[in-house]
Amino acid sequence: MNRNKLLLSLLILSLGVFSGLFAQVDITIGDGTSTNGTTGVPTPYGTFYKNFRQQYLYTVSEIEEAGGGAGPINSLAFNVAAVNNCSPMPNFAIRLKTTTQSVLTTTFEEGTYTTVFTQNDFLPVDGMNVHAFTTPFQWDGASNIIVDILTDLIPGSYSQNASVYYTATGFNSSLRYQNDSSAASAATTGTLSMNRSNITFNMTAVQVTDPPNPAQLVAPENGSTLSSPMVNLVWSSGGGIPHGYKLYFGSTADPAYVADLGAATTYNVAETEFSTTYYWKVVPYNTSGDATGCPVWSFTTMADPSISTFPWVEGFGSTTADWPVPNWTQLSGLYPTVDGTSTQWYRDEWLNGP
Repeated sequence: MNRNKLLLSLLILSLGVFSGLFAQVDITIGDGTSTNGTTGVPTPYGTFYKNFRQQYLYTVSEIEEAGGGAGPINSLAFNVAAVNNCSPMPNFAIRLKTTTQSVLTTTFEEGTYTTVFTQNDFLPVDGMNVHAFTTPFQWDGASNIIVDILTDLIPGSYSQNASVYYTATGFNSSLRYQNDSSAASAATTGTLSMNRSNITFNMTAVQVTDPPNPAQLVAPENGSTLSSPMVNLVWSSGGGIPHGYKLYFGSTADPAYVADLGAATTYNVAETEFSTTYYWKVVPYNTSGDATGCPVWSFTTMADPSISTFPWVEGFGSTTADWPVPNWTQLSGLYPTVDGTSTQWYRDEWLNGP
């Protein structure tokens, strides 16, 4: 009896670990609130042209940071704000493919695509449109994913596209071909866009087993000299599922710890000295620990622009090369010329400089 109880307990424990390891979750990539118009793109649903091919690229880091991990993907969904006068789409099909591309090009990637959903004369509805896959798509957890959507030519006249929520991504993440006579399935090239429809995958939850990768520098440029006293530190995820970031900052090459910033990826430096080199470091972390090998970046602040030699004469730009005059705002008058055209100027109060 005791042996049976022990075996049952071990079985229950194993099932609990297994279910936790392969738990399925809904993850959403993209939180934009903009939508395409009745004739606009990107959209996975539309008949403003009689047929189309629409591709979206979703990266590993985006999927992981949204909570998705290696394993089966069971469905995907798009959020429709308004169906408009969209017509049923013949032989509507969704295909998936893993890729090493980090941005899309104007050429549709060749290779093997896996068809995960088909429906003849598919017509979307307002709200979430969930496409359950006929067979789960196995994601390796290391490759980016291309979502490829195709339709055949509609038999009647063109109408309108459905309005779908999208996000501006900052990279070429969307590729579209649309035509009123040529088959979209034969298209080899299309038009790029940085706007990408928001998507929800039902897939395996990501498992955090290692610390994240070091963060990537965005601004200011490493080793640069700034032209403004305002300093805003900006970085981005380097992958590896960071849950937050620790900031180190100071005027020594081994900067001091400042704060745990949580998920923030920007930090405004409140006060700096002129003509001073500052060093800073961002250390991402998650439940497995802190990232290692994080680089130290630096920048040098601008020189003190205060006027210390008098009298000071400002010519306000007698030639095109002198225009515009730094730190001054022209209030009225014409562009000053060597013949002394009258002009009024305003000087910012925060800086007593030329």
